[in-house]
Amino acid sequence: MLLGDFILEIYANKVPLLEYYIPDSNLGLSISSVLKSYAYNELEERKEYCEQTSFVAVPEPGTSYEIRFAALNANRFNLIAAKIYVDGKNDGKHYYTWNGSTYIVSGFYNSDSSRKHNFIFDATSWVEEDFSSSEYMEHGGLGAISIYFYKGRHEKIEEPIGRPLTWMYELEQTKVPEGKTCMDIAYTTKFDKGKKVLSSQKNKSTNTVVIEDGEPLAVLHLNYRPLDWIMMKINQNSSPFGFLPSDLRSNKIRESVNKREREEPIPQDPNDDDSDEVVEVFIDKKRKIEVIDLIDSDDE
Repeated sequence: MLLGDFILEIYANKVPLLEYYIPDSNLGLSISSVLKSYAYNELEERKEYCEQTSFVAVPEPGTSYEIRFAALNANRFNLIAAKIYVDGKNDGKHYYTWNGSTYIVSGFYNSDSSRKHNFIFDATSWVEEDFSSSEYMEHGGLGAISIYFYKGRHEKIEEPIGRPLTWMYELEQTKVPEGKTCMDIAYTTKFDKGKKVLSSQKNKSTNTVVIEDGEPLAVLHLNYRPLDWIMMKINQNSSPFGFLPSDLRSNKIRESVNKREREEPIPQDPNDDDSDEVVEVFIDKKRKIEVIDLIDSDDE
């Protein structure tokens, strides 16, 4: 999806999942379990929500997927930081961009960044309790892939890398309570057993990019559901809304960034000082793309 200068796409089997727009009038009671994207109007200090809610259809349970994002207005003088949430869950890290490139994130890291666990669509795991997902989760929500874009700034980190962690967590598939508010959440995301990550951490001072205080510049949500559920909602009330219409700007962006596969950006957090390997790739005479490579080992 394209919202202003911000892009969020989901890929499965190296192919972008088709996006669907569904108006509120067609969602009915399901509106309580979906998330709507918005941009923040700094002049008027208010959130401007999209008129429709965006969805992608899950190909089938067990399908691995990737998240691709970009901030087209990012540059050296306008750093943009991004935080990704899957089913309301984040691995404690954020990414930064300063050149408008498209980045690929295929999984979350464990608490000490020693392993990366890939995203996999899977059937929902239910528990016998009920709650409002909007009240339970501060960011994102069940059955949704979300990205929050913020202003970023450089900051020098003086303390040594590799200090003891103050918190730990396990990457597990989120349990969904049985009840009316979550009855449409047929799929959530589970994580594979992960691969070890080679790290170049050193105890030294370093400059990193941190998130500035304040509202996000934009929040993009792609709710994911079964295709038959999406088609049922689209056809309800003879809605004229269907899959995302062609956008010349979006197609042009995809054509340029897909000419070379981009690897994952190095995540930024106070415990992580991985060095970035930047490779310059010239797509054409007018545009230069920078690729940030993250090298993973094949050790299980």
